[in-house]
Parts: sequence; C-alpha cells; structure tokens
Amino acid sequence: MSFKTIFIITVSVLVTVVLMNNTEEINFWIFGNARIPKLAVLGVMFVLGLIIGYMAGRPAKKQLSNNYDENSYDDDDFEGNSIAKPKSNLSDEDREYIS
Repeated sequence: MSFKTIFIITVSVLVTVVLMNNTEEINFWIFGNARIPKLAVLGVMFVLGLIIGYMAGRPAKKQLSNNYDENSYDDDDFEGNSIAKPKSNLSDEDREYIS
C-alpha cells in the first residue's frame, strides 16, 4: 500500500472515533441559539476543511498561450495608421486576385 492510502485510512479511522465519542447535544449559536449534536458540528467542519483544502491544493488553471501571428496581416489592414506593417505571406498574384 502507498503512503497516501495508509494516510487516508488512518485519518478516516481517527475522524470516526472522534465523531462517535462526541454525540451529545450542545448549545450552538447560528444567528440564534440552537441545540445541535456535537457530531454534526464536527462533521460539517471536517467536510468544509476537506473542500477548502482540495480547492487550495489543486493545480492552477493553465493560461492559454497567445497564438498571435505577426505576419498574418495584409498591408490594407494598417492603411492610414502609423503602426509598422508586418510582412505579408501573400504573393503579388494572390493580392491581385483578392483585389
């Protein structure tokens, strides 16, 4: 068995033992007093901790690469602009056909 499997089994057993030994009701304030089993409070906090830990530990989303091709514009795209014109991949024959 791997370390990860042993760790998960150990944590699961410990959480079960702690939860089963804390079944009495307590006064809990949730925007007003409520009598809630300690088991429920501990269980909810454990699950929230798992969710937050998973979200914090997962890999970040990969950013999309910029597939900008500098040579993909025609001379007509920059007409009247002072921006340097990138080189065109079109031949003179292709330009005549498009015009």
